[in-house]
Amino acid sequence: MRILMSGYGMLAPALLAASIVLSAPIAHAQGLDADGARETIIGSDVQTGEVSVNDDPDRVLEAIGNTGESIQEVRRRFNLGDVSIVLLNDVNTSDGPIAEAVDANQEAISELRTAIEGSAMFFHAIDSRSVMLQNVLGMEFDEDDVIIFAIGGGEVQ
Repeated sequence: MRILMSGYGMLAPALLAASIVLSAPIAHAQGLDADGARETIIGSDVQTGEVSVNDDPDRVLEAIGNTGESIQEVRRRFNLGDVSIVLLNDVNTSDGPIAEAVDANQEAISELRTAIEGSAMFFHAIDSRSVMLQNVLGMEFDEDDVIIFAIGGGEVQ
């Protein structure tokens, strides 16, 4: 009798495990293409508009100059108010004051882009509007609201 039972010692636990697996409901992960997934991650409305850099060049220069503080804000934020992405449709990144500011802050801008990539909220905010991460130049924060300045018009930095 012992010889007959020895083969069944592993059968009972295997049957129990199989029945648990088969009776459990199948879990489906919600992909980013599901309705409302990106909006839930971002937590706020994202607005995009194109402007000329000449409308307020000092504001853009200040955002680029404050990139170090923006990096800390991106890392610290877990809640966003309004998100505005300002696409600068005529920015010249090869000559002029904007180009000089970008050159002077290139390392900080690169760190900002890395911080954005590491933040689901900020990354999906720009990705939801088809803004390329390498086009982000700077950010401006006002309490819970944020303005992201990026190169628009198809130019890539």
